[in-house]
Amino acid sequence: MPNPPPGEVVDAMATGGKTSATVTWQAPLDGTTPTSYDVFNTTTNELVCHIDVVATPSAALSCTQTGLTNGQLYDFSVVANNEFGSSDANVQATPSAGLPASVDISPVITDLDGNPTPLVGDVLSVSDGAWSSVTGPVSYQWYSCSAPSSAPATDVNCSPVVGATKSTFAVTGNEFGMYLTATVTATGTDDSTTTVAAASVGPVKDVPSAPINVAGTPLPNGTHLTWTAPSNTGGSPVTGYIVQYSSDGGLTWNNATCAGVSTSCDITGLTDGVAYNFQVAAVTDMGESTFTPGTAVVTPVSAPSAPNFILTNAGDGSVLVEWAQPADNGGGSITGYVLQYSPDNGVTWITATPSTPYTAYTVTGLTNGTPYLFRAAGLNSAGTGTYAVTSTSTTPVTTPNAPSITTVIPNSDRTGFTVNLAPPTHTGGGALVSYTVNVYDASGIQVAYCETTSLSCAVAGILPGATYTIDAVLTTVVGTSPRSRTAHVNLSIVVVAVNKYIRGWSYAQRDITDGMRKAIGAAARLIVAGNNKTVTVTGFANFTAKMSLSRDRAINVATYLRHELNRFGGRAITIKTVTGGNTTKFGGTVLNRVVVIQGR
Repeated sequence: MPNPPPGEVVDAMATGGKTSATVTWQAPLDGTTPTSYDVFNTTTNELVCHIDVVATPSAALSCTQTGLTNGQLYDFSVVANNEFGSSDANVQATPSAGLPASVDISPVITDLDGNPTPLVGDVLSVSDGAWSSVTGPVSYQWYSCSAPSSAPATDVNCSPVVGATKSTFAVTGNEFGMYLTATVTATGTDDSTTTVAAASVGPVKDVPSAPINVAGTPLPNGTHLTWTAPSNTGGSPVTGYIVQYSSDGGLTWNNATCAGVSTSCDITGLTDGVAYNFQVAAVTDMGESTFTPGTAVVTPVSAPSAPNFILTNAGDGSVLVEWAQPADNGGGSITGYVLQYSPDNGVTWITATPSTPYTAYTVTGLTNGTPYLFRAAGLNSAGTGTYAVTSTSTTPVTTPNAPSITTVIPNSDRTGFTVNLAPPTHTGGGALVSYTVNVYDASGIQVAYCETTSLSCAVAGILPGATYTIDAVLTTVVGTSPRSRTAHVNLSIVVVAVNKYIRGWSYAQRDITDGMRKAIGAAARLIVAGNNKTVTVTGFANFTAKMSLSRDRAINVATYLRHELNRFGGRAITIKTVTGGNTTKFGGTVLNRVVVIQGR
C-alpha cells in the first residue's frame, strides 16, 4: 500500500496587522512528515511563502505578507508538501491600522536596599507593568520632583534626570529632599506610544552627617563629653547619639550609656590616669551617621588622696610643717599643695599658702603660746584633694625675755633677803619651769641662789656684813631667758640701839647748825609723807679717823630727827642709828657727813 501524503497542518491562524497579515501553524499530526510548506494568498492568487524544513529544520512556522489593504478580508491556504503528496488548510485575516498600547498593571518602584523611604545611595527599580497591544520593548525615564507627581513629563515641579533611562536608578545627593518617579513607555500595534508614571516615592532622605567638635573634660573616674550636632540631619530629626570610648588608642571600642538627644554626656566607670579616645555618631529614623572625624582624648582625673602623714616643728612665731606625697594622685600630676592652719581647734581654717610645689612649708606670723592645728592637701587638675590634719596641736614658742627685779628686802638678821620679781612682757609661749635668782659677792663669784615658780624668792644662809649683786632668769620648757638687770643689797649695816647714844635735846640743838636743822625738818616731812615705818641715820664710812665725831653727829641728828618726826605726826616711825657702812648706793639726805635713809 502506498505511503499517504502529509496530514493537514494544525492550529493554523491568520492575524491581521497594519497593511499586513501573519499566518502561523503547527506541523500535521498524521500522515507523512512534510518536507516544505507553502502559504498562498488565495484572494490574490499568489504564493506568499515557501519554507523548506529539510534545508532549515529550525525554521519558524510563520509567514507574514505586507502591502495589503487595511479592512479587506484575505483568504490564506497553508499547504504541507512531501514526495507523497500535499494537504492544505485555509484561514482568513483582515489587516487593520492597529491599536495603541494599553496598560493593564501599572509600573511600581521598589527600593532594592529595602528602605521604606529612599536614601541617598539606594538603588531603585521600576517594573514594566503589564500591557496590551504592544509591539517592541518598553523604555524608561526617571524624574526628580519637588512634590509627588502622576505626570512628571509635563509637571513643572519635575525634571528628568539626565541619563536615567534604565529600569534601575542609583539615588545621589542631587536628589536629597526630592520625590522620585519613573515613566514606562510602550509602543502599540498602531505604532503609537503610551507613557505611564509609577507612583512617586520620597522625599529622598539620608543618614545624618557625623557630629563634630567632640571635646571632653576630665572627671573623677569619668569624663564630661560634649559635641556639636550634625550639620545635616538627612531630612529626619536626630533621635539619639551613639557614644563610644576606647582605652587602647582606638583598637577596640565600648558603647557608653548616653540617653536622649543632648549633645553632652557624663561617662562614668572609667579608670583615673588612663587616656581614653571618644567618638560620637548621630542616629535618625534613617540610620546612623559615621563617627566623628577624629576623636577626643581625655584622661579622667580625681582629686588626690590625703598626704600620708604630716609633721610639725615649732619655732619662734612659726611652725615648720612637713608631709609626704599622697599615695594616690588621682590619675593626674600633683601641681602643688595647699596648707592651712587653725587657731581654734579646727573651727576655722586660714590658708597659709594656696599652692606650694614643695612638701614642706614654714608658717610664719603665728602667736607664740597659741596652739595650732595644721592640714595639707594635694592639688591636681581635678581640684583640691583630701586634707591630712595634724593629730595634735603645735604651739610656736621661743626663749623668754628676762624677768625684772622689783624689790629686795633684807632679813632682820642680815643673813638673807627676799627678792620680788616681775615676769617679762614676752614669755616666749613656753610653759613655766622656774624663776632663778642668783647672788654674787663683790668678786662676782656666785655665793647663793634660789628657785621659785612664783614671783617671790627667799635667799638665806649668806654671810652678813657685805654688799651683794643679784640677777634673775626665767626658764620655760623652751629655754632660759637672758639675765635680768642686776640689783644690789647691802648687808654690812650694824644697828646700834638709838637710846644708848641719844643725848639730851638741848645738846643736840647745840651740835647741829641752823642749816642742818632745816635739812632735818625737810627730811622729816618727806619721811612722814612717804608712809615710812623706819628711818636710819648713819655716818660716812670714809670718816674712820673721826669715827666718834661721825657717830656723835649721827646720834645728834637722830635726836633732832625724832623731834621733827613727832612734830609732823611721825611718832610711830622707828629711828635707827648705825656707825660706818657704805651708803653711796642708797638714797637719802646728806647732813654734814651724816645720811638719813628712808626705809619701808
